[in-house]
Amino acid sequence: MVSGEESSGCWGAVLPRGAGRGAAVARLLALDEQGELSTAHVRLMASALDVSERTVWNWLSVARREGRTGPRPRPRFRVTREIRDLLVMWGGNVSAVHRELAARAAEDPSSGPVPSLSVLHRAVVRDLSVGERAGLRTGEAGRRRHDVFGKRPPTYRNACWEGDHKRIPVRVEVEGRAVCPWVTWFIDVASKVIVGVAVTGHEPGRDAVLAALRTPDQPCQALRAVRWSAWAGAGGPWQGTSCPRLCRGLWAVSLSR
Repeated sequence: MVSGEESSGCWGAVLPRGAGRGAAVARLLALDEQGELSTAHVRLMASALDVSERTVWNWLSVARREGRTGPRPRPRFRVTREIRDLLVMWGGNVSAVHRELAARAAEDPSSGPVPSLSVLHRAVVRDLSVGERAGLRTGEAGRRRHDVFGKRPPTYRNACWEGDHKRIPVRVEVEGRAVCPWVTWFIDVASKVIVGVAVTGHEPGRDAVLAALRTPDQPCQALRAVRWSAWAGAGGPWQGTSCPRLCRGLWAVSLSR
């Protein structure tokens, strides 16, 4: 049974007003490049998006002129390097950072306007991840609780490894000093086999990463990741490496050697 509204050809909007603009404009531009764009296409898009045909034509004009298919981005306050440093100094306390910015602005009016506390709060939530905010409040242990690791979908052996550092909560004697050793290791994502490990008596450095990578067979191929094998045993050359919990700076320096 067809209702009177449907039989008259009066259809309501398929998408909420303003939604789908980017995909619609991109599709219309593709039709335009092929020389197939017609008023019927524009009318159909306007009906689906609950806007006028003139609005769709204006969207196309803006896309050709400015190269954007969506609305103009609204300017907003962003967390700068200076604010990140203040967040570190104040342990993630946004209110304290705001007071610090206000005090600096009072001493030096040329430093620019100070955002409101609510604007600063929203910027911190948008620009910093949950792990970063937890790390500012409670340190490295808090940040690591929000890291995503061991969640990569398994494919085959040596397709990807994950690296990590771990401080062992024991005391051992190293050259007459009691220290807590660190373990740097790599696991194969598919099999969860430990393919490389190194234990050091100091905080992880380049030497620990290189030593852990040299543990598997064929270290030169593994280090440069130039070849891989779907049927190699655990510890052979691998295709890629994921280091969500490994110090990125150490990883970059290690591969540069």
